Amino acid sequence: GKGDILFAPISADGRPSPPRALRATPNSERDAHFSPDGRFVAFVSDESGRGEVYVASYAGGALGPAVVVSNGGGQQPTWAKDSRRLFFNDDPDRVFAATVSATPVLTASPPVLAYDLKKLRVNRLEWDIMPDGRLLAIQKGEDEDDVLAYNVVLNWFDELRAKAPVKK
Repeated sequence: GKGDILFAPISADGRPSPPRALRATPNSERDAHFSPDGRFVAFVSDESGRGEVYVASYAGGALGPAVVVSNGGGQQPTWAKDSRRLFFNDDPDRVFAATVSATPVLTASPPVLAYDLKKLRVNRLEWDIMPDGRLLAIQKGEDEDDVLAYNVVLNWFDELRAKAPVKK
């Protein structure tokens, strides 16, 4: 019932090495994400008795000591492209951001509210952060409650051309 963070390096020829523990504790760790520059790993752990977002430095194939980022619960850690800002939910309807710094020691700023998903009418677990830190999400219409299905159209230009041919 407890999860650990495993790491399976892949050789230059594409063969994976056997997985090894990157973080194995008596607690449950999950949702590990490397920062875009590869220097940090963000993850969720129940070390405090509830899920909190943590960050640890990564070097030489090992994690350094972890620093708690969230304050009062956290899930779904997501990095901005700059590898300094870390976004996460503290409850399903609010996305917070904290700034991670490695000098002189690893620290995280107090989290600040970045997006109120309820006010934005965004499905609470279906969001991501674009490279510039903006929110990417599906916004519900005024008369929509919970979205129960999505329709994805591939090659929609081909379908558009078939349904509305261009007159010459």
